[in-house]
Amino acid sequence: MAEMYPLRLEPQLKEVVWGGRWLAEQLGRAGTPDARLGESWEAYGGSLVTNGPWHGHTLADLFEHSGERMMGRAARAYPKFPLLVKFIDAKQNLSVQIHPDDALAQKLEQYPLGKTEFWYIIEAEPDATIRYGLNAAGLDRETLQEAIGAGDLLRYTQPTPVKAGDVVFIPAGTIHAL
Repeated sequence: MAEMYPLRLEPQLKEVVWGGRWLAEQLGRAGTPDARLGESWEAYGGSLVTNGPWHGHTLADLFEHSGERMMGRAARAYPKFPLLVKFIDAKQNLSVQIHPDDALAQKLEQYPLGKTEFWYIIEAEPDATIRYGLNAAGLDRETLQEAIGAGDLLRYTQPTPVKAGDVVFIPAGTIHAL
């Protein structure tokens, strides 16, 4: 087994209708001149290592063979590489989401891990907002179900101003949108 060393990883680009040009223009990510790049996955289980003894292997391979050396004893709790680091360039509103915690992910999807998110805002328009939580106390289940059915859930979410340098922690189970 090779010694641990700084890994270079090949980003995985995601072209989507809501993407923009920031990833190409500011980060130098490849793509056709008119590509709408929405995400650049920088580190995840499928990331290919592009240097050193692990060249050509994925982070999942490395984690399987040396997870504890990579992440300490906490790695024992995870059956696979547990992180996804990505850049997002959203030129349009994204969908309202609520991600499951570990227990719900296991129950509903037979998947071992839920999804907690951590956002660092690199750049934002002067009036940029995210949606975080609900905007009215006491909303009942029926009202929320009707809003979901009508595609109108966004109006019940709390607009939260953001600016470059802000950090947002979104625990699993929190309603949110970008």
